[in-house]
Amino acid sequence: MKNLLFLFFLVCIFGACSNLQDSQKMTEGFAASEVFEVPKVLIGAKLGNIPLPDHTIVKYMDEWSVQLQLPEHVYVYVEDENGEFYSASSVCYTCDCSGGDTGCNVLYYQGSFACSECGGSCTGQRSACDEDHQRNISNDRFLFVDFSAGTQFIDNNTDTKKLYTATSFFFDIPEVQQAIKTLHEKYYGTTDVDEFMIQNARIVGLNIFGVLVGYPMSEKTSDFARSMDSDDGVSIACSCMSGSSGCKYKKGFGGVHYCEGGSCTSCRMEVDSE
Repeated sequence: MKNLLFLFFLVCIFGACSNLQDSQKMTEGFAASEVFEVPKVLIGAKLGNIPLPDHTIVKYMDEWSVQLQLPEHVYVYVEDENGEFYSASSVCYTCDCSGGDTGCNVLYYQGSFACSECGGSCTGQRSACDEDHQRNISNDRFLFVDFSAGTQFIDNNTDTKKLYTATSFFFDIPEVQQAIKTLHEKYYGTTDVDEFMIQNARIVGLNIFGVLVGYPMSEKTSDFARSMDSDDGVSIACSCMSGSSGCKYKKGFGGVHYCEGGSCTSCRMEVDSE
C-alpha cells in the first residue's frame, strides 16, 4: 500500500510539469533518486535545449534555484530583451510558481533541468546570476564561448555537434574580431578583407572558441593549397532542423558566415554532404 501511495505521489508531481519552459516533460516510473539528485559536476547536461559545457559546477542557492558555475575560460554571452549585451562566468536556473504556494523545486533527469509541481503553474527560467542582469534569457540570445579552444578549421573527424551555433552578437566580442583579423592577415595578407576579395570564396567550417562559423577561403590566396590537404577545410551549409524554411548564410564581422533562421525554428550549421 505504501508503494502505491509513493507511486501516486510521483505521478502527481510529474503530471504537472506540462507547463515547464524549455524542460523535458517528466513521466511516471522514475526512481526518486534519479530525478531529484542534481550532480555537483555536470557532464553532457543541457539547459533547455542548449548543451552546457562539461565540468560545469552546480551550487544550490535554495530549493528552487541553482547557480551553474562555468569552467575556467568559458563564459556565457547574452543579449537581453532590451538589447543589452553582457557576459558572465555563471548562469542561474530558477523555478517560479504562479498560483501555488509550495513546491516548484529544481529537478534534474537525464541531463536536463526541470521543476516540480506547486499547485499552480511552475516554470523554469534561465538568467544571469548578478543583480544587474536577472532577466530571463531566451534560447536565441545566449551562447557559451570557450576561449581555451582557440581557432581551428574543422575536418572530417570533427564532431560539429559539440560546437555551438553562432549568433549575430557573437561577432561583437573583441576576442572573436581579433581572431578573424589574424586569419585574414594569414590568408589574405590584410586584416581589411572586402567583398571583392571573398566574392567567389569557398565557405569552410571554422571553430572559433567552440563556436562553429563559416570562413570565406578564396582559392586565390597563396597559402590555401599549402595549408589545407584533401581532408581539411570541410565545406558547410545551413540546415533547418525544424520549422519552416529560411535557414540561410548571413555575413558577420570580416565576411565570416553564420546561419540565421528566418522562419526556421532550429537553424544549424552542418557539414555539407555534397
